[in-house]
Order: sequence, then C-alpha cells, then structure tokens
Amino acid sequence: MNRAQKIALFNLIVLTIGLALALVLVIAEIFEQLAGFVVVGTGIVVVISGLFFRKKAGKVDFDERDYLIRERAWFVAVASSYGCFGGNGIYQYFKVGPDGLVPMGTLLGMFISALITLVFMKSFATLLLYAKGFKHGKW
Repeated sequence: MNRAQKIALFNLIVLTIGLALALVLVIAEIFEQLAGFVVVGTGIVVVISGLFFRKKAGKVDFDERDYLIRERAWFVAVASSYGCFGGNGIYQYFKVGPDGLVPMGTLLGMFISALITLVFMKSFATLLLYAKGFKHGKW
C-alpha cells in the first residue's frame, strides 16, 4: 500500500469507529453532549492523519497515476458533499416549511454531515480507484 491508500484506510477506520461510538452515545441517551466531542475528536484525528504516514526520504511518493486518482477522488467527494448538504437543506425546507425557522444546531449538523461525507467519500473513492487498477482516462 502506498501513502495515499494508508491515509484513506486510516480515515475510513477512524470515521467508522468515531461515528459508531457517537451513535451509541446518542441512542443510549447517557452522554449526548459527549457524542459531539467524539465527532469533533474524530474530525481532528482525520485532519492530522497525514502526519501519521510520512513520506519516506529518497523515494518517489506521488506520480501521474496517483495525481489522477486523487483528482477523481476529490471530484466524487465534493459532489457527494454538495449532495449531502443540498439534501439536508431540502429536508429542512419540507420539515419546517418556507416560513419556519431552523435552529442553529441543525445548521451546524448540516455542515458537519457534509464534511464527514467529504472525508468518507474521498477515502472510499481513493481505495476503490486503486483497487480497480485505475487507468488513465477511465473510471
């Protein structure tokens, strides 16, 4: 596995464990405020994940194929993130109506869910494109 695959796999594992723990805390209704800290902590670990897998000195770490895979993965991630945010917005419109007020916590939740979707889909697409044996110009 190269560095990009290790980072993507690490991000998927951390996101899955963090979100599962937050979901258990919310469902159990014991530490609902702690669930927010778990999500924020998970986000911080994902953001600094590149520091855990450093580039090896004197070794080529990134070539044209890796660049194309990263570009395609970002495209999938951004499109999914916009879809998530837009879907949340449409849901809120139908939930509260055109004249209703959306709580600030809901807006924060929409933003956080879009960011989680962005990281999850980028990591998933990266691993999928490497696994498929990505060739130039083909998905």
